[in-house]
Amino acid sequence: MKGADLETASRKAKGLAQAAERAHKDAAQKDSAAKDAARQAKVKAKQAKKEFKAANKAARAAREEADAARKVFAKAAARSAKADARIARAKKKASSKKKAAPKAEAPKKDASPKQAARAGVAPRKGKVSRKAKAPLESAVQEDAFTLGESISELH
Repeated sequence: MKGADLETASRKAKGLAQAAERAHKDAAQKDSAAKDAARQAKVKAKQAKKEFKAANKAARAAREEADAARKVFAKAAARSAKADARIARAKKKASSKKKAAPKAEAPKKDASPKQAARAGVAPRKGKVSRKAKAPLESAVQEDAFTLGESISELH
């Protein structure tokens, strides 16, 4: 009986060895798969980091360009405001010259004294605030303004 016990014990040991070998093989495959997944995750993380850096760099460049454009626009707006002021002064000066010019015509004889007194004076214009005039003129000039032209003037 000792021989039969030895055979069963050896079969049992052989079965356990094969099971252990299969378990080891499975564990090795799982380990390999886990290492592969970790490597792929590391590569993806590295790629994401590169893309993030590139996006940051592009955003920084865009921010700098926007700041430069705002600066150029502010300068152009100031130039436009100066030009509007000059135009307003020139209009005012021209209208005052028209008022100051004496009229060559003599008042009619059949007119009343009040009408005769008013004949030499230009009719009064209604008061128009500068604020009411300025937006209309500046809006027309802003339409004519292009950012590309002003940037090229700076360079």
